Amino acid sequence: MKKIILLFLIVSVSLMGQSAYYRLGYGDLYPSVGSFGSSVGEGAVAWQDTFRYTPSNAANVSGLKRVYFGGSLGSEFNSTADALTNNTRLEQIFLAFPINKKTGLSLGIHAISDLKTNYQSDLIDGTFSENTRGGIWDYHLGLGYAFSPALRLGLKLHLLQGAIRRESNIRSLDQDELYVINGNIQGKSLELGLISDLGDKVTLGFTADIPYVTPVMDGQDSLAGTETFVEITEELTAWPTTIKLGVVYHHSRYTKFVAGIGQKMFPEAGFADAHVFALPVGWETVPVASFQVSMLRVATDHSSRNWTKRTGW
Repeated sequence: MKKIILLFLIVSVSLMGQSAYYRLGYGDLYPSVGSFGSSVGEGAVAWQDTFRYTPSNAANVSGLKRVYFGGSLGSEFNSTADALTNNTRLEQIFLAFPINKKTGLSLGIHAISDLKTNYQSDLIDGTFSENTRGGIWDYHLGLGYAFSPALRLGLKLHLLQGAIRRESNIRSLDQDELYVINGNIQGKSLELGLISDLGDKVTLGFTADIPYVTPVMDGQDSLAGTETFVEITEELTAWPTTIKLGVVYHHSRYTKFVAGIGQKMFPEAGFADAHVFALPVGWETVPVASFQVSMLRVATDHSSRNWTKRTGW
């Protein structure tokens, strides 16, 4: 057990990469949706039983004994000195079902990014304001297979679809122009998943979501109120590779300890040539890592809500 804990800490440190580009919604703004996933964090990638399904790891559909359907809503609150704002949205819908005793299939839609800005800055003789709206959705198809009672593997195909509208307004004494960017975003990624039992007490889960068709935005940059526009294409080369690692320690039949870490690794050079998705002047990405530990008390009859306690940094 000590060797397993030491290995987990070493991997946790090695996964430190670049932070999510929050201002324009790069990456997964909602990493754990649903009450169970929110409670145990990224440790959900290591969880599998016959009474619950979580879409965190494609490998866990291999042990399903019934059909599962679910959805979730999420809210994000932002507080400033001027106002308190709230963004409520549909975050995910999923369907999972067994094909046979060893194989299962899952379908789902997951909101992964809000593309949103709204700010104004002062120029020497006027103002510059920017307003961005849009988002990216992940349509995914997963397949899980149990090679043995102790080893389950999964494969999930992600199709990324999104849209963006950005309005940039320049106002001065002799100028009042509004520039509008409208674009569609498309990309693909492949996620590999694993769940393995290490003896009777420990379960290890791992996923790696790797983009193989980097998302690309195609659209138009136009001057509002005129027919003047240019076609633009921008590859989101800074799109991250996402790695998640989880461990479940089965202390007893009804008490579990769950630990997890999830990290997005951004190519630093990916922002260098960006125009629409460029870093603001003076901004930079910084190394960051997160880690969660939870204690899970499983209900004896699986009919009542589980009790969890979570801590992290």
